[in-house]
Amino acid sequence: MKPFLGPYGAATIVLFTSQFDSELPKLSDLKRLLHIPDGAFYRSTGHHSTEITRLEEVLMILRDPTVNSTRYTYRRKTLSTDYLATVAGVNQSLFMTLKYSAQVVAGFNLTTQAMEELTALLEQHQFIWNLRENCEPWPSTLQDQMQEARSKGLTDTSILEADFEAVRRVTKDYGLAAIQTAVQALAQWHDTYRWKDGHKASGQANGGDDAGQSPSPSPSETETV
Repeated sequence: MKPFLGPYGAATIVLFTSQFDSELPKLSDLKRLLHIPDGAFYRSTGHHSTEITRLEEVLMILRDPTVNSTRYTYRRKTLSTDYLATVAGVNQSLFMTLKYSAQVVAGFNLTTQAMEELTALLEQHQFIWNLRENCEPWPSTLQDQMQEARSKGLTDTSILEADFEAVRRVTKDYGLAAIQTAVQALAQWHDTYRWKDGHKASGQANGGDDAGQSPSPSPSETETV
């Protein structure tokens, strides 16, 4: 299995969505519009689905920072169907994104370090959400237990007179500040590595032979993995 970012740990990754393979851009068209020496399409649900899921997860979190991303149905239906892998440092093309606006989901200029950073940030975000969701049901659980205790004739005041409102106040904002901080860190990561104009495309002049970039995955225009 080929490394996600090639043997040099750096590549441009562009996520696409399509109902049919025929809707995807032709590689020859992308080579012309993006000025890339080569590239290849792969299935988002293929060998590197874990990496693609992480990229999609940060997109979902930034779309709605108030919801735990792991609760989204996107885990059962991904945002993208395919992705293009090509040489590192490729500029975003306005003509390309306009022509294929219905197919392009997002693009990233990535390195191995960038993916390691993203993994750590997503794990931190999930850890904080787990803390919040573990305590979130406490008020309703306490209220249900108090009602059930009364129905069974219990007289223990530590149960019947528990301070429900105090528990509700504690859990209401529990972890929200930490979640906001985690989302801000993910937003910073996205701003750093997202596909955007102004990135100097390395290797365009030398056809991708620079040792600091990922070589083209495959010359086949129709390759889909």
